[in-house]
Parts: sequence; structure tokens; C-alpha cells
Amino acid sequence: MSDFNPIALFAIAREMLGATFWPAAAAIALLVGTVGWAAIHARRQGYGLRSGLVWGISSGMIVTAAATLLVPAWTDASVGDLRSAIDVVAAVAIALVPGILAGSVMFVVAAVTPRTVRRRRDPAIKAGIRENT
Repeated sequence: MSDFNPIALFAIAREMLGATFWPAAAAIALLVGTVGWAAIHARRQGYGLRSGLVWGISSGMIVTAAATLLVPAWTDASVGDLRSAIDVVAAVAIALVPGILAGSVMFVVAAVTPRTVRRRRDPAIKAGIRENT
């Protein structure tokens, strides 16, 4: 276990991904930066993070569940090949990639959208009464 350090993980990831390692690293950095910016922007504007988290987590879970059923097709297998628990765990781990991407995008959209746009039917907003949250 002493050889399982961040440098070894970097080397393993670089070997596995080959030429796509640096574009993938840049995409991950861009995704993390965008989510961070959206969280800071939402807090500064007073929107709160609750709706962004709810939308992000729920859409991420839905996309992950749907993608889990598609993973066997991506790996040239059938859904019937998910016989053991380790197969299902591996399928969910692979399906987390599109789930995290969809959840992050929904978080950014929900976090930076003003409440007046999201809640047009609220009578307090139509009357011009502002929330103190």
C-alpha cells in the first residue's frame, strides 16, 4: 500500500487515458472551476445554494440510473451480464461520469438563475415583496 500514492495514481491515470489524459484533466478543472464560480456567484447574489443542490443531485441521480442500464451496451455486453454485485458496482461507477456531468450542469444553471425567473407564479414576488433569505 505504500506505493499507492498520488504520484502512482497520476501515472496510472496517464497510462490508462493516454493522449486523452490532458484534455480530460482540463475538462475536469473547467467543471470544478465552473461549479465553484456558480456557488460563489449564488452566495453573493443572495440566491442560496439549496435549489442548485437539489436540482444538481436529483438530475445527477436520474442520469446515473439511466446510464447504468446503458453501460453494458457501451462495453459490448447485455444487461443480463450484470449478474453479480461487483458487476453492478462497476456499472454504476462508469455511469457516474455522465451523472456527475449532468448534475454539475444543472447545479450551475439552478444556482445562477435568479429566483424571480424560477418562481414567476409566486404571489409575493408578483406583488414586489422581497424575501429576506
